[in-house]
Amino acid sequence: MRRSRKLMFQILKTTGAHRILWGFLITFFVSSILIWKTEPTITTLGDSIWYCFTAVTTIGFGDQCATIWIPRLITIVLSIYSIIVFAILTAMITDLFIEYMRHKSGEDTQELLKELENVAEMSQDERAALQAKARELLQRAKDFDKDK
Repeated sequence: MRRSRKLMFQILKTTGAHRILWGFLITFFVSSILIWKTEPTITTLGDSIWYCFTAVTTIGFGDQCATIWIPRLITIVLSIYSIIVFAILTAMITDLFIEYMRHKSGEDTQELLKELENVAEMSQDERAALQAKARELLQRAKDFDKDK
């Protein structure tokens, strides 16, 4: 758990997604406050946060509802903004993962090619080990292509 949390923070920092996430959180809470202050049917800040949460996650339970145009407009903007933010965050994390896999695959391939340069001087056991390594790399590439 601790390791995955550390990895998530590293991904957010590396991709710059932490800025997007902070901007979203600020927008979310400002929207909650504005809706709480302008919507007569939402009487507490907690209810407003709940209303915004159901709008952002597209759950929409219907237990809270905006009845005048200002909160409705805020809800529309917040919902569209949240869809965009979640799409960007997902794309950034996916791109980082793909780049990592390409980099790892490229390192393995380069290492194998360097070893192939010296194949003439290798013993039979070393050649067998190199052949097993090549098969493993090929199988990983096939598995990766199959999962796409």
